This record gives sequence, C-alpha cells and structure tokens, in this order.
Amino acid sequence: MDDNHVVTVDGHGLFRAWVDPAGDRWNGWLVPSFTRSEVEKVVAWLNSQYALYPDGSDRAEWDGDTVIHHTPMYEGEPGYHPWRVEPDEHGRYWFGAMNWTWYAACQRTAAGWQNATTGELLPRAEVERLGLPALQQ
Repeated sequence: MDDNHVVTVDGHGLFRAWVDPAGDRWNGWLVPSFTRSEVEKVVAWLNSQYALYPDGSDRAEWDGDTVIHHTPMYEGEPGYHPWRVEPDEHGRYWFGAMNWTWYAACQRTAAGWQNATTGELLPRAEVERLGLPALQQ
C-alpha cells in the first residue's frame, strides 16, 4: 500500500497517506491511513495545536505502537475513554479517520502527482519539496 494522496485536515498540515480509491468516506470526507513515520508527524502537529489552543484542540501520545487520542472537551463526561489507534495488518494507522475533515491536497495518478483542486500535475520541484516519490513517466 503505497501512499497515493497528500491530505490535509481543515487546511492545516500536509501528510502523505493512502486512501482507498473505492473506499469509505465519512460525511463526504476522505478516510486516510498513515505509515508510522507519517502518523508521528500528524501526532506532532496535533500536539503543537494543543500547545497553542489547550481548550480547543485534541492531543495524542504514544503507548508502544498505539496512539492514544484525547479529546479534552469530552474528558469530563461519564464513560469517556480516549481513542486507541493501533496499526492495522499493513502497519498503517487510521488516525482521525471517520472523525476529521480530511481532504486531498494532491493525489497520485498514472501521469504523476496531481493537484487535487486544479487537476494540474505538480512540478518536479514541488514533488521533491513534499518528499513524494517520483513516478515513472
């Protein structure tokens, strides 16, 4: 499962992900999965947001290979438990899936990496800047 998208949540952050082309959507939004190294970036971004906005942002921590996802606005409610996000059988994490408004910034096509908004192919310099694998053309 090679990454086939660069996704963003609410227009913040850019993260490499795999999105099933025929897969589920959550209220129309993408449901991405991430490698361990990429979900570490998502967790770091989330925690940086929490540091800035502790009353309005989630936070996360690691417990071995499991991400513990806390939602402070619900922590005081009876029966609240943080989400435990474990890697699936492919070692990928479905973090923020079915919960956050993920959408594509760009996607991999047969022709190359394509801007998801304009449909234009990304220039090689942009592909390199994003750390995306070069595609055979």
